[in-house]
Amino acid sequence: MRYNLLLIEGSAPSLNGASVSALSEEGFEVATCSDPLMVLVKLGELKPDLIMLGEGLPVDSFEACYRLRRAVDVPVLMLGSIPRADGWVKAIKSGADCYLEKPVSCSALIARMKSILRRCEWDLEQG
Repeated sequence: MRYNLLLIEGSAPSLNGASVSALSEEGFEVATCSDPLMVLVKLGELKPDLIMLGEGLPVDSFEACYRLRRAVDVPVLMLGSIPRADGWVKAIKSGADCYLEKPVSCSALIARMKSILRRCEWDLEQG
């Protein structure tokens, strides 16, 4: 199965070329967006299965997550540099499904992404 992943980040890249290649091998089509004004357009075009929200946006990433969750019902995984406990609490309060502190291994990232998607698929089957 192929999944559409929308990576929203600013100036601090969350994924390198090797990570994007590994994601592709695991069934993810990766599209990126760094312009907050284009996010809603990208959401409509791509219909992502998962949104990965990084740092370096012109707005606070936690505020961006909150706004995304009000606009769409797509799981959000946040990547950030805030220490795990503090970042996780802020991320969950803003509507994220998961928060991972950078740096994170590609295998751990893929495992978490697949876990989120499995849970969403299970919810759809049960609903």
